[in-house]
Amino acid sequence: GANGVPQGYDVELARKLAAGWGMEVEIVAIGFDSLVDALQAAKVDAIASAYPYDPRLTRDVSFSQPYFDSGLRLVVPDGSLIQGSADLNGKRVGVEWGSEGDMVGRQWQRDGIDLALVPFETPPDAVAALAGKHDENQAVDAILVDSVTLRQAQAAGAALSAAGPYVTSNPYVIVVPRRAPDLLQQINTGLERLQAGATSGSASQPVA
Repeated sequence: GANGVPQGYDVELARKLAAGWGMEVEIVAIGFDSLVDALQAAKVDAIASAYPYDPRLTRDVSFSQPYFDSGLRLVVPDGSLIQGSADLNGKRVGVEWGSEGDMVGRQWQRDGIDLALVPFETPPDAVAALAGKHDENQAVDAILVDSVTLRQAQAAGAALSAAGPYVTSNPYVIVVPRRAPDLLQQINTGLERLQAGATSGSASQPVA
């Protein structure tokens, strides 16, 4: 934030988990590539940093249950009749140039879906086009973007929804040392309680 205090989804998640244990969390800023090294050197107790599950690391660290999936979604305006890739024949689909969405769109074309790909510089540009905020030459019927982009657009008031299930999956997890099974269990229990609170509409309350 402007005052230098860390903020964001993962920061708040870590604070809510700690509050459920009657503790305060200390947020340590570490470069992404150095996170696991810092964990193994006991410089931090856990990693909560939009960290994707990586099966290659399971011999070195333990992963919590997923708390968010940032995978690819097919996004359409609210009320659209498009419910999945099978409904994209004759449609224009926006993608970020060179992104995973671009590759998936090209694969769909190779699979015989008659869609036209419309490339954009950034995911927010694709969102703007779907919301009708670009010129007619860039109009699209759907876009392929990650679920973080979708959530941010929805939070900003965009009337957009995901059509169908995740196109690809990229779950975020909390990482702990293999030597800390009790911590892992407590994190998983805390995540389950927060999930239950969100489902019941009481997600703003700390874990009891």
